[in-house]
Amino acid sequence: MTDIQTEKKLKFDRKNFTGIVIAFLLISVALIAANRNSASKAKPEFKPPAPKEITVETTVVNSGLHAPVLKSTATVNAWQESQIAAQVNGRVVSICDCLETGNTVEAGTVLATIEAADYQVAVAQAKQALAEARQRIAEEQARSEQAKIDWEELNLGEPTELALRKPQLDAANASLERRKVELQQANRNLSRTKIKAPYTGIITARNANLGNFINMGASIGTILNKEKVQIRFALTPDDVAKIDPENKTITIQQAGNSTLTWPASIERIDSVIDPKTRLINVIAEVQDPFNTDIHSSALRVGTFVTAEFKGKSFSDLYALPQSAVLTDKTVFTVNAKNEVEILEAKIVHRNPNSVLVYLPTAEGQNVQVISQGQSALVAGIKVTQKSLNEGE
Repeated sequence: MTDIQTEKKLKFDRKNFTGIVIAFLLISVALIAANRNSASKAKPEFKPPAPKEITVETTVVNSGLHAPVLKSTATVNAWQESQIAAQVNGRVVSICDCLETGNTVEAGTVLATIEAADYQVAVAQAKQALAEARQRIAEEQARSEQAKIDWEELNLGEPTELALRKPQLDAANASLERRKVELQQANRNLSRTKIKAPYTGIITARNANLGNFINMGASIGTILNKEKVQIRFALTPDDVAKIDPENKTITIQQAGNSTLTWPASIERIDSVIDPKTRLINVIAEVQDPFNTDIHSSALRVGTFVTAEFKGKSFSDLYALPQSAVLTDKTVFTVNAKNEVEILEAKIVHRNPNSVLVYLPTAEGQNVQVISQGQSALVAGIKVTQKSLNEGE
């Protein structure tokens, strides 16, 4: 490389280096100026958003005397249902037209007749045997009296019972009593050829026809007593303990139809718990259930019904809306400072439209209860109250 070329290269490197230094200085000056301008500006003031006002719906409740309402459902059962059975053997020679399902029959109505000829013969034979027994007694009495006379004539002292034929007379008397009983039995069997309704009731089944030969004990039909019906309502042991023992009268209604009601009375409460359901049966009865003169409609066996049992009254209870009592048995309330308070509740009973609870910390005072939106609240938060009746 010549000296001229070396000199030109040195001049070119100096010019590039000088340009780079100047550019760096300009950038530094610009950054310093920008920082001074940003520092001189006032920082914006942060303002937290205004808290949103929470409005809650409240209901005023006070403590007092409240009674649980105990509800249960059951099926109407017959009070008595009997098999109409033959008590003698024989062929059916007649059947009453009333022996049909659904018909009402009066007590003593002849429902069927069994051929009676053989039983009439038995009665005649029993009468003959009774007459013969009476004849034998008369003969033995006469022989006994004659034996006494003969003994006295022989002057043999005090006669023995055998000499006076007393054993024979006693046997004749026993035979007479037996023949009387046999005649009663024969007459009874004859009367049993007429099969009668044991009580006033409704025929629910027919099992025999004309010409059938039936044996003793065979059923010709089924009858249920219409004097009353029975309903077995199942309640928990806890609910049974709440029933008012002084209030035996209840009203039952057909399930799904509140217009059909019947007066009933509690007759008894089972003393044992059903091992399968762990419930106790409360037995109620309705008198004359098929009489439409005293009832708006006949209460038929098999009807599905509901009943409400009035419980014993408890003092110092609060009747709260269903939604006011949470699953953890807490109740949200609003105090005099419009602050949310959470109270512990002791549930006594759940009625159809309310929950009866004790609120120990309320000390019997009126309480503003929150019944909606509790999940958005915490204890101590300020709220605005709105009565459930306001703004509606």
